[in-house]
Amino acid sequence: MLSMKVLFAHLGREHLGVEYLSAALKRQGHETALALDPGLFGINDNVFHNARLERRFDQTRRVLRALEEQRPDLAAFTVYTSTFPWALRMAREFKRRSPRTPIVFGGLHPTFEPERTLRCRDADFIIRGEGEGALCDLAHALEHGTDPREIPNLGFRADDDSPALNPLRPLIGNLDDLPFPDKGLFERDINFRDDYIVLCSRGCPHRCSYCCENALHRLHGPGWYRRRSAESVLLELEEMKARYRFREVMFNDPILLTHRGWLEELLEGYRRRIRVPFRCFGQPALMTDAMALLLKHSGCQCVEFGMQTVNEDLKRETLGRPETNEQALNAFRICDRHGLPFDIDHMFGLPGECAADHARALDFYKPLRRLNRIKTHQLVYFPGTAITAEAAE
Repeated sequence: MLSMKVLFAHLGREHLGVEYLSAALKRQGHETALALDPGLFGINDNVFHNARLERRFDQTRRVLRALEEQRPDLAAFTVYTSTFPWALRMAREFKRRSPRTPIVFGGLHPTFEPERTLRCRDADFIIRGEGEGALCDLAHALEHGTDPREIPNLGFRADDDSPALNPLRPLIGNLDDLPFPDKGLFERDINFRDDYIVLCSRGCPHRCSYCCENALHRLHGPGWYRRRSAESVLLELEEMKARYRFREVMFNDPILLTHRGWLEELLEGYRRRIRVPFRCFGQPALMTDAMALLLKHSGCQCVEFGMQTVNEDLKRETLGRPETNEQALNAFRICDRHGLPFDIDHMFGLPGECAADHARALDFYKPLRRLNRIKTHQLVYFPGTAITAEAAE
């Protein structure tokens, strides 16, 4: 049986999407490898951006050397808008060294800027939306020398050199059908013992105007938000705990606290079978005394809430966030009352904000006893989001 060697080139930290793609390819009998640039001190480093240090720790040569030495049959890039220039540069250099090797771009930027991505000519194919099926189909077509241009979700340049986009395939209905993410792809570069990242769902039930999840929901429709079974999540954590002996878990779902019955099943099993501290994302309107106690007794050491602004009109009308300051304050006081630490996300650069809004936010946050840290973010107008479309009008 033939098999393809697919090399993932990635800028940034561990990426669950890449791990799921790798696992899907391996299930089909293909080989995968990783060329990673951690992007130290670059614009995607959430800790510290410094241009001089970024140049000092540049990993371009390492990535290109891996692309050359691995001699892949297909090179795959997962691309955000912020990493798009890097991906173009790497793809261009790799094409110069290995002109016969096809290159595919997937991820959020090709999904929402497909024609523009193809017009750059550095990728032979793009994949829009959920990628496992399309990437496996592409590898199969290239492996057997068949025409890949009918593959759903695939984009390419037509015979007249114009961008051509195939329709999207149905979403994966049951996430339990997916193999567990291929953590081995990143284990040379990531210390999983300190922190294990797991994903229980795809999508988000909320429609924040600035978030890619809103854009993906509009692209795929109401079926975009799906959850794995609690047992599937627990089986993954058991297997990976035996392998990596991790000491902490990060539930990376946009909001873990939805669907109380499912959460109770998950955390009851987590207390018995996993027994390590964890962190998660929450939503102020969903926090109750019972929820705080459930989280704390299950090992939660921090919940991260998206506050973004205390200007309620701006939050509701511009960000698409209906919760009130009273609801948020109630959630934070519940955490204070039960000794549950929490983080708050706060945004800068919102249209219509003023300095007084941030001063009010500081006064709002000061009395909170269990507030661990305030994580600040700058609003970015990503392609495909509602706030970007509104700004363009």
